[in-house]
Amino acid sequence: MRHNRMLAGLPKGPYIKARILRAEAATQGLQTRLTRREVLEADMSDVINDRERGEERKYQMEQEMQFKVDARRNKLLGQWLAEAFGMGPAETKEYAKAVVMADLDEPGIEDVIRKVMADIDERGTDITEDRVRAKIFELDGVAVEQLREEG
Repeated sequence: MRHNRMLAGLPKGPYIKARILRAEAATQGLQTRLTRREVLEADMSDVINDRERGEERKYQMEQEMQFKVDARRNKLLGQWLAEAFGMGPAETKEYAKAVVMADLDEPGIEDVIRKVMADIDERGTDITEDRVRAKIFELDGVAVEQLREEG
């Protein structure tokens, strides 16, 4: 019982491995003392593991945010093009969704460019690829701002 209470009461966070080793030794009645080296190795191991986990979480969050920005940008691009094509509200929503889905084919924006340029050619609209690329660059900033505001 004492063993569980001691371990349960340990603070969470870095440098707990050495404390756990000490607590286990005490509850088992061991009279051995941990050397300074063992304590330092346990502490450093905790610090390194915490840093690695933090970096992994940061990378994952950045990837999720980039995915959201790309999806929002593509939705805005689809809405902009739908307006240029003279589509109604229902068609605009469906077209914007199709542009977002086109970005899932391969990394980067080239798959989106191919899709929208094919649609532009099919409809005979006078929008150039350079104008589409400039609009994508502009909408990247808009998407970031919108997501920041949503919080």
